[in-house]
Amino acid sequence: MPKSSTHDDMNLFSVKYRYSMDTKYFFNVKDIPITWRPYSFSFTFLQGKDHDVYKTFPDNTPKDYYAATDQRLLFSMQTNFIIPNNIELYWDWSVLDIGLISYLRNYQFYQDNYSFLGLTGIVNVGVGFRVNL
Repeated sequence: MPKSSTHDDMNLFSVKYRYSMDTKYFFNVKDIPITWRPYSFSFTFLQGKDHDVYKTFPDNTPKDYYAATDQRLLFSMQTNFIIPNNIELYWDWSVLDIGLISYLRNYQFYQDNYSFLGLTGIVNVGVGFRVNL
């Protein structure tokens, strides 16, 4: 993380496990062979080292508020397109553990304020590519 005058540096360590299903579909776009893997799932553990994380919360914090921690779990699902030269394009949907807990505890709030069963309030969407060496 970048330096800031208002807080110490933060380090982040992550470990990810991705499980790819055997289901694949093959097709061509303008004579370019493409393999589509409709879904794969991953689980990521994040460990931060940040001296500015609360060790105890202020007195006015709600009693059932989540515990202060610099550890998080991230659950995600991807759809992947594999093109020649070991290039993989992907679309990723992910949710943090605390987002899922908040969704379950405050389901009606998410239903009332977000679309698609309230999931747009907790799900992150990303796109990217990777090169398999």
